[in-house]
Amino acid sequence: QQKRFKKIWIHRLIARYYVKSDYVHPIGKTGKWETGVSSITNTNKTNTNTRVLQFKPTDTSYVYNRRLSEDFQYIEEVASGYFEYANTLKKFGYKVGGRAEYSMVDGSSKLDTVNFKKQYFYLFPAAFITYKLPDNQTIGASYSTRINRPNFWDMMPYIDDSDPNNYRLGNPNLAPAYTHNAEMTYN
Repeated sequence: QQKRFKKIWIHRLIARYYVKSDYVHPIGKTGKWETGVSSITNTNKTNTNTRVLQFKPTDTSYVYNRRLSEDFQYIEEVASGYFEYANTLKKFGYKVGGRAEYSMVDGSSKLDTVNFKKQYFYLFPAAFITYKLPDNQTIGASYSTRINRPNFWDMMPYIDDSDPNNYRLGNPNLAPAYTHNAEMTYN
């Protein structure tokens, strides 16, 4: 009977670069104009070299297992800019603005023929309004849009079984999810 044990070498390089700049300019007694830009670059390189120990009557050795090994690189770059104007008018407070975002995702596998590159551009509008009621009470309403981008683990196109209780397999064809968020508040 053959018994199998795995020996896994994982080399992982994760780098994250983040640059951000904001500017706020007051307008009148209660107003302000705000703008800014940001850039994020995420790099994730994973090299998994899996060898399986097989006990044979004449040989006990580790044998390379290609199905459980991988050399994958993933780069995500996000550049964005935003603007926002806020002010009050008697009992009303309001804020309007938006954000523009350009994203690029590039993934490649050296051991498989899986290569993908995705680019997308999206505008995210936002608006907020509040009204002051007596006794320090306020009511408000808001609308905004958001993005949920798939990450490295979501797009990784091979089986990661480095944890035998949790196998992972990503899908490089995933697209970001966009949500619309509307809220009513009372304080």
